[in-house]
Amino acid sequence: AGVTADAHQIGADPKAIAEAAESAFLAVLDDTRGSDDISFEEAVKRAVDARESPEKSVLPTGLHNIDRMLTGGGMKPGQLVVIAGRPSMGKTALGFNIAEHVAVTKPVLGFSLEMESADVADRSLTYHASLTDRDQAAIYLMDLKLRLDDSPAVTLGHIRLRARRMKRKHGLSLIVVDYLQLMSGRGDNREQEISSLSRGLKAVAKELRV
Repeated sequence: AGVTADAHQIGADPKAIAEAAESAFLAVLDDTRGSDDISFEEAVKRAVDARESPEKSVLPTGLHNIDRMLTGGGMKPGQLVVIAGRPSMGKTALGFNIAEHVAVTKPVLGFSLEMESADVADRSLTYHASLTDRDQAAIYLMDLKLRLDDSPAVTLGHIRLRARRMKRKHGLSLIVVDYLQLMSGRGDNREQEISSLSRGLKAVAKELRV
């Protein structure tokens, strides 16, 4: 009903309505798969398995100094990790270096709100070509399990939909968003908007176990 009402509003954004409709359909599909609640016995079993075989769930960043600072030696499913820093300090490079490391073996979805996908790829190609040669660098990069979305000013709903689709089709272990301040969100001011987006991304990570 909410989607129908939105569609009848003057000046409504067709893309936003389509995203809301798809979210509603996916919610119905999720409901048909059963409840997400589990017994505490099952929760304890999962905790024991995670302790005994941490490599099954933890995603190393590939940067040993950072992995040592992260609990368990890397990133965990359901976790939101924020890379913070001043302009031109290498946040984008770090984020996509981590994405590339994970994508050697596991599916990764990257959102580049500031740079086009070709520019992200060119930056990676330049770096890897400096270590080997251009042909070998290109072969290495094309084998990565990495998909990029360079839509500008994406919403949380857009990220959730793309991530759900990829998880259904290809599997998904990591989402990289570059960068948070360029996302469109809700709130009376920018601080509230960023807080809402952060909570939303954390919810996506928990929902999809990425």
